[in-house]
Amino acid sequence: IRPGDTTSTPSIGTLSVENGDLVQNGGTGTQTLFDFDPTTSGSADLIDISGGTATVGGSLVFSNLVAGPLVYGTWDFLIADSITYTGTDNMAALISSLGTPSPAEVSFGVVNLGGQDILRLVVAIPEPSTVVLLGMGGLLMLRRRKA
Repeated sequence: IRPGDTTSTPSIGTLSVENGDLVQNGGTGTQTLFDFDPTTSGSADLIDISGGTATVGGSLVFSNLVAGPLVYGTWDFLIADSITYTGTDNMAALISSLGTPSPAEVSFGVVNLGGQDILRLVVAIPEPSTVVLLGMGGLLMLRRRKA
């Protein structure tokens, strides 16, 4: 499976499935290929399963269509009512080869949001000004308690 590709040229696209399940068994040559643009948050192949589940064994292969580095953002690759992910992937090696902004917190895996599971890559950084504002707010609250 390679969402978005209808020709020999890789491109970003969505494969939508309604009221069906995706089952990818492990085994030699069993792959799902995802293309994404590491320089544009959200620009990635997506398999969107509405009213169904995904069981993923085998191998997920991720390819960057553009040279990195990764930018801060979120990329969704698979959405379903539930996802069982026991396969292998090349995401850690790809992230390492692309590079990330510094500093960065990178996470990749299945998350549950709003009753759906999502296979998601997130590159995030805590906003320094937010941390400072929270700290100042805490100090103001302590000051009010003393008064």
